[in-house]
Amino acid sequence: MDFKYVPILKNRREELSVLKTLFKMPISTKILPLLEIVQDKAQKNSKTLFYEDLEEFANPDIPFMVDIRKMARPTGTSPTVKQFLTKVKRDVNYQLDLFKKLHKIRNLIPVISYDPNDYDSNEIINTDKELRKIGYDRIAYRLTINYFTVPYSEIIKVIKDNDILILDLETVKYSNPDHMDKYNKVKNLKLSKKISLVLVHSVLKKDMTNTGLVNGEKIDGLNDGIKKHYSSYGFDAFGDYTCVKGELPPSGGMISPGFIFYSWKNDCYIGFKGREPKLTEFKDYIVPNVLKSSYWNEYSNSHRDKCPGCFKVLEVKNGFDDGKNQGLWKRISMLHYIYTMDELL
Repeated sequence: MDFKYVPILKNRREELSVLKTLFKMPISTKILPLLEIVQDKAQKNSKTLFYEDLEEFANPDIPFMVDIRKMARPTGTSPTVKQFLTKVKRDVNYQLDLFKKLHKIRNLIPVISYDPNDYDSNEIINTDKELRKIGYDRIAYRLTINYFTVPYSEIIKVIKDNDILILDLETVKYSNPDHMDKYNKVKNLKLSKKISLVLVHSVLKKDMTNTGLVNGEKIDGLNDGIKKHYSSYGFDAFGDYTCVKGELPPSGGMISPGFIFYSWKNDCYIGFKGREPKLTEFKDYIVPNVLKSSYWNEYSNSHRDKCPGCFKVLEVKNGFDDGKNQGLWKRISMLHYIYTMDELL
């Protein structure tokens, strides 16, 4: 597979909307999305389950990965997320049953991941065996940097040609010298197997908030250069959470108008925020500040016409959308970022 970038999305309403747009565009083979399943429905009042949604809008010509997450229940998030994650952790057959339902979707690649704080011996080997029985001929394996040795020793026993190995750095920097031994191990594995290696991380800091943004300024400490250097460490692609946090957000929340815009030229993230907690600030204040910024103007008219994120900014500016939705601006950030990777990588 000849891909360079893995956008990581969750099956929450706005992120699923992004994935639908990517399938409809459609994105090129440079992009291989990874969908993390963290709840059984995109939102509480949905009438369909996540696998039914995917059956409906997945593009059969576009490969994508699905990771049914095994992770500890995060505090503060919604009850539906907690219930789903608990069921996945406690019942191995539940996860496998979901993968059976997903198998009918063409070009879907299952991801074997694990909870680094609660790993069972042979967990990867057993899951791999069951997924092969279901009929999956391509599998992705997701290693975490801080719990590497035991899972890696199992992966090397089962990984096959055409599979994918993902090394997840979580929030640590790719350039940490302590990682070099692990990089070399996965790189050496590629000498004996025709596999793809992906290096992923979470860019946004957990404690970052919209109120902490400085309007029109670069967000400090977010870029560690992984886009420029992943290949020098032997990886075929890199991945991230596309301008959102990797952690699950808490339930509820207050109005806090904010927007993150990615600059390819400077390889940085620009923060824009409203003056007060009103949804009208998106159109009245944030949009004018975005449009007059040098970061917006570094992109061509062709980009702004074709990029679904930039196009939506212009729709709000021209009154075709009132822009009074915080989720919309999260989606705009993600779409602009992914489209930029697809266009310019």
